[in-house]
Parts: sequence; C-alpha cells; structure tokens
Amino acid sequence: MTPLPRWIRISEGDLSRALNCNAANDILGACYNSQQTIETAIKAALVFENMEFPHVHDLRRLCNMLPDGWPVKDMQYNLAKISTWNTMTRYPTRGAQLTTRDASYGLSAAQDVFNSIKEEIKGRSAPK
Repeated sequence: MTPLPRWIRISEGDLSRALNCNAANDILGACYNSQQTIETAIKAALVFENMEFPHVHDLRRLCNMLPDGWPVKDMQYNLAKISTWNTMTRYPTRGAQLTTRDASYGLSAAQDVFNSIKEEIKGRSAPK
C-alpha cells in the first residue's frame, strides 16, 4: 500500500471531526480540525508528488511547495490565518477568540481544499 491513501484517509477523518465539532457548537474543535484537514490534504498532494515536506503547520508554506498546476494553489482562502488555529486552539490564552464565523470559514476552506486535492489526485492517477 502506498502512503497516499493513508494521508487522504487522515485528512478525511480530520474533516469529519471538524464537521462533528461544528455541529456540536465546539468552535475550537471545528477550527482546529479544519486546519488539520487542510494540512493533511496538502501533505497528501506533496506525497503524491513524491516531495518531502517540513514538519510544520504553515499552510501557505506547504501549499507553495506544490508544483504549478494544482488548483488548490489558486484558492483565495487566507491560509496564513487558518495556520494560526493549530496553536490558538491548543493555547487559547495566546490570542483572540475564535468565532462561529471563523468556524464556518474554516469548514468552507477545509471542504474545498480537501475536495480539490482528492479530485486532482484521482484525475492524475487515472489511466490515460
């Protein structure tokens, strides 16, 4: 088994947890798991490209590592902002409060990034 399915499954699990947290009005959980969904989806794409990546939570840095042609690179989400949620949610005394608006924004970004990367990998893997 290649590492790719594992990364996609991890990302899909993160997305499921983000949706469940949001449904339970757990804003911190929704934001954290949305950030994780995006991070693991991008890392899935990097694994697909046989690229090594640093062990960081900087979504913009990870996304910028992808070669040109990945549609996720053209998405207009504020990845720098979402990146901060990894630590903000674990150390809530370090910054501003996250809101339901943040949770909704993060979920939209997580779903779009996950779906884009999953579909792009499927398309690139399909026999020609």
